[in-house]
Amino acid sequence: MRIKWSDNLLAAEIRKYSDGVHMPNSKDLRLSEQNRLVCAISRHPLKWRWWASRLGLALKRSNTQRSYEQEQNIASMLRRTGHTASLTPAKCPHDILVDGAVRVEVKIARKFLKQGHIFCFGRADREFDFAVLVCVDASDHPIRTLILPASRCRQQTITVTNAEQWCQWDDRWDLLEVETDQ
Repeated sequence: MRIKWSDNLLAAEIRKYSDGVHMPNSKDLRLSEQNRLVCAISRHPLKWRWWASRLGLALKRSNTQRSYEQEQNIASMLRRTGHTASLTPAKCPHDILVDGAVRVEVKIARKFLKQGHIFCFGRADREFDFAVLVCVDASDHPIRTLILPASRCRQQTITVTNAEQWCQWDDRWDLLEVETDQ
């Protein structure tokens, strides 16, 4: 049976699965066999963040949230240095549009055991011009930022170590300057 999801019904169902403090995330709802509710929230034009705000619930810190915070930080930094930087919608194949032309994908990773920071690129097609790889510590504080041209991101995963091969990409914001000057 198809459910007609009004805002009032969505709010009531979200509250039912909330702990009173945190917005339930999609994993919580799926574990409670509430796939329809997950779909309804995801299809709603204002989505998860807006519902959490409307209902006075905090979002759980998810990978998505941590990534979004880094995207905001990078966009703010680019604006402070004289660029225009717009965050793109979630379905867009890149995260930030710089100066109306340069497509930037932002990835964050914590160190994985002794191997290094592992960044995953889920799709084979690279619809961005540059990747900003942010290595973070256990508290999600950036400890290293690399700017790589898309041509260097052909594989599905990139493992950043302290090896010399990565030093050439540390804080290479100047690469964006060259691209935007064309």
